[in-house]
Amino acid sequence: MTACDPKGPLGSTQYRTLNETKMLSDKDFATKVLAETAECLRRLNALLLEAQETVPADEFNQLRRGVGRVLGYMYTDVDRPIHKMHPELEPEELKDR
Repeated sequence: MTACDPKGPLGSTQYRTLNETKMLSDKDFATKVLAETAECLRRLNALLLEAQETVPADEFNQLRRGVGRVLGYMYTDVDRPIHKMHPELEPEELKDR
């Protein structure tokens, strides 16, 4: 089984979040994952800024929606479960949401 398998890397057709699998109980590794998701956010935002100036508006809007979905899932399925498990890793600006 691979990460691209239709059953998913968790071996089930039922979707589970990282929080449900408790696979990021290691705080050091969770910190590394959060750094990578933050870098992904920065890169995709930079790409959108570039695309806004170089591609037709309809294509930009389609790209923006797709990137928005990716970033939304990255937050809800990766970052938020880590913050729930390790509240001290949650940035101040995201607390009380």
